[in-house]
Amino acid sequence: RHRAASAEAAARQAVESAQAGLDAAALAEERIPDLEAKADTLREAEADAARLRRAGGTPQSTHASPLPWDEDAFLTARDGAQKLEKLRQERVQLEAAKTALESSRERQRSELTQHDALTGEQARTKREGQQAKAELDRAQAELEAARAQAGLAAYRSHLHLGEPCPLCEGVVQTLPPPTAHNLAALETRVAALTADLEGRRLRYKEIGLELASLKKSTEERAAELRDWEAQLTQREADLRQLEANVPGDPADTAARLLASLAARVRSAGADPARERQRLLA
Repeated sequence: RHRAASAEAAARQAVESAQAGLDAAALAEERIPDLEAKADTLREAEADAARLRRAGGTPQSTHASPLPWDEDAFLTARDGAQKLEKLRQERVQLEAAKTALESSRERQRSELTQHDALTGEQARTKREGQQAKAELDRAQAELEAARAQAGLAAYRSHLHLGEPCPLCEGVVQTLPPPTAHNLAALETRVAALTADLEGRRLRYKEIGLELASLKKSTEERAAELRDWEAQLTQREADLRQLEANVPGDPADTAARLLASLAARVRSAGADPARERQRLLA
C-alpha cells in the first residue's frame, strides 16, 4: 500500500509537471506573433539604419521641423543641394573673376593717368626746349659777335689814326674799342645751353617712346576688358538662371527628411540587429 501511494504521488507530480510544461508552451506560443512582429520591426529598423548610412546621416541627425521620410523626395532634395553647391562654387569663382577684372581696370586707370602725365610732360618739355633753343641761339649770336669783336681788337695795336689800315688799307678814322667780353665764359655758357637742349631733346624722344608703348598696352587692355566684362555678364546671367531652377532650400529639406529617418533608427534602440537575434532565439 505504501508503494502504491508513492507511485500515485509520483504520477500526480509528473502530470502536474507535464501540465506546467504544456501551460508554458501554450503561453510561449501565444507570444510568438508578438515576438515576430517585434522582430519584423527591428528588421525594418536595420534597413532604416542602412538607409541612413547611405544617405550620409547618423542616428544623431536632428532638425527642428523634421519631415516624414520619403526616399524619392530625399534623393531629389539631395540632387538639388548638390547642384546648388556646384553653383555656389561657380559663384565664388565668378566673384574672384570680377575682382580680377576690377584689378585690371585699376591698372588701366593707372596707365591712363600715367599717359596723361607723360603727355603733359611732353608738351612742357617741347615748350621748354623751344625756349632753351631760343636762349642758345642768342648765346651763340653773342659769342659770334664777341669773337668778331675780339678779332678786330687783336689788330688795335696795329692801327693808328690818320694812317692806312693794314687790313683794308683805308685811312683809320677811329680806333675800335678794346673787347669787354669774356670769351671763355661765353663759350662755357653756350656749351651748357647746348648740353641742356640735347638733354631736353633726348627726354622728348624718351617720352614719345613711352607714350607709344602705353598707348599700345592701354588699347589692347581696353579690348580685353570689354571682352572679359561681356563674358562675366553672360556667366552672371546663366548662373542666376540656374540658381532660379532650384527652388527653395533643398539642403534644408534633405536635413528635415534625414532627421525623421534618424528618429526612427533611434527609437529602435542602440543595436536593433542584436535585439532581433535575441527575439528570434
